[in-house]
Amino acid sequence: MSKVRRLIFRLPVWRVVLFILLLIAGLIILTEMTLRVAGGILYRPIRAEVARLEKPRPNTFRILCSGDSHTYGMDAPADLSYPRQLGNLLNSRSLKTGYQVVNGGVPGFNSSQALRQIKETLEKPESRPDLVIVCAGKNNDHNFQEARFWREETLKTQPIRAQVRELLERSKTYQLGKITVYNLQRSLGSDHDLQYSSLIKDDEFLTRWLIQDYGEMIETVRQKNVHILFLNYFLACRSVDDALQSTAKKYGVGFVDVRSFRQPFGLTMKLVGDTLHPNEKGYAAIARFVADALMENGLIPDSPKYAAPFSTQPEVPPTGAGQ
Repeated sequence: MSKVRRLIFRLPVWRVVLFILLLIAGLIILTEMTLRVAGGILYRPIRAEVARLEKPRPNTFRILCSGDSHTYGMDAPADLSYPRQLGNLLNSRSLKTGYQVVNGGVPGFNSSQALRQIKETLEKPESRPDLVIVCAGKNNDHNFQEARFWREETLKTQPIRAQVRELLERSKTYQLGKITVYNLQRSLGSDHDLQYSSLIKDDEFLTRWLIQDYGEMIETVRQKNVHILFLNYFLACRSVDDALQSTAKKYGVGFVDVRSFRQPFGLTMKLVGDTLHPNEKGYAAIARFVADALMENGLIPDSPKYAAPFSTQPEVPPTGAGQ
């Protein structure tokens, strides 16, 4: 050890600094590679359900549920997400149609990533759904990946900051650092804002971004003659609620208000898990409400009101939907 110390002290300062910088860079690269490999392994089962889709059997009605962790089923067992419970519920009620409900939820997804997933799924005839249900946008305040609207708007006023932030947001190491700082602040009971430092707090900006993505989703499914339905979040998210109101009015489509049963706050929180996602009971409530809305408004074949997708006939907003 003493020999190593003597060797280090004999080296020029610039070499010591260079060695330290290279060591730090190497650790960052190693961490980034490890996180990406681990993420690929962990998310493989999530993406596989969409990636492995084949041409459905006759008399099968396919529903794609696209979104983030609220669709994926965070805070509940894997078989008790709202898409899984919705599929079980529809099949238990159906006498003539088999329902295949695909869970396309990926934790952390923003609305732009959900839009890309919908486009990719519709592009292939074997994976194309008959109905798309979307619950996305809550992560837009801190996830800017694939966000064309965010990049274009930020480049207008802060071009350098926008490019640097975009590069950082692609880094898994940076994301891990943000989460670590957030959890450390919360564990220490800091009085500072415990949200990520990169949060966009401008609801008007977020609403415009969501309206653009929601509108492109609608135009995309219309081109493929597919129905689309939007859900809001179990716990209120102002930008999503505002965007859904505007989108429903502009395009004549509906969204299911999953909070329309309006229980007292204490009872509602019993349907929410530790990370403020619905628990299995909360997802069951969402599944029942969505199933009823699909039937009552003719969006599935078992409904007497079932009609052609709204590319040829406008949809009537579902029961419990906002206008």
